[in-house]
Amino acid sequence: MKITAIWQNLKQLVALDNTLLQLKKDIEQAKHEIANNAQQSEKLEKEAETKKSNIFSKQKEAKLEELTAQTLKEQEIAKREKLDHAHDQKEYKALEKELETITAQRIMQEELLMDKWVQIENETQNLEQSQVKNQQKVVELQQLAQSLEEKLNDLKQQETSITEQRNQARTAVPEEWLVRYDRMKNSVPDPIVPMLNESCSSCYYAIPRQDRAKLRLSGILHCKNCYRFLYCDENHDENEPTTNESTQPTTQEEKL
Repeated sequence: MKITAIWQNLKQLVALDNTLLQLKKDIEQAKHEIANNAQQSEKLEKEAETKKSNIFSKQKEAKLEELTAQTLKEQEIAKREKLDHAHDQKEYKALEKELETITAQRIMQEELLMDKWVQIENETQNLEQSQVKNQQKVVELQQLAQSLEEKLNDLKQQETSITEQRNQARTAVPEEWLVRYDRMKNSVPDPIVPMLNESCSSCYYAIPRQDRAKLRLSGILHCKNCYRFLYCDENHDENEPTTNESTQPTTQEEKL
């Protein structure tokens, strides 16, 4: 492997690592959306179950209220029969008072029972309306769940493919540079940058002449200021004066 190709391999590795990082974020986001979608579906189911449970409880209460009302009605009938067979005025008055009390209790109980059944009817209608309204929502959530699962599977396949490419790219970089790269990539999002205008294109540190010479020879070098990898894919920097321009003596004719 040519030394001058190290920076190209590192740049490829950076691109793959960044792609892999974004894929991992996308996968986590997809998982979050799937979980949120499942929570919404579960919420709709729980709301329906809660409403059904409340209706069932009130129906049981109504049945008990009906038994109470029936018992009061039977007591009222029994009192009327006794009232019809009262032996004297005193007994009649006492039975009449008891009858009035039972009748009042029965009327109140029947009113409570009626209110209870009205509540049950209203809640049943509300449940039916909610089920119709939520049916489309449930279908949408199911479709969304399927779409998200497909998206997640696709992202995982991409992650597997990029991981394989990344592992292959790492084999093209010498171990000593991999160690340096692994340390740097956790510190900055752009661990390898080009030299521009004789400076680091990230921190603008002016690169000394001797380091520029080393960079042109090796193709890659550490910035002494930000420690990023510097690369140069040109044979020379346009801003660097040539040897002829800086050292060639001026002739007498040129002076004139």
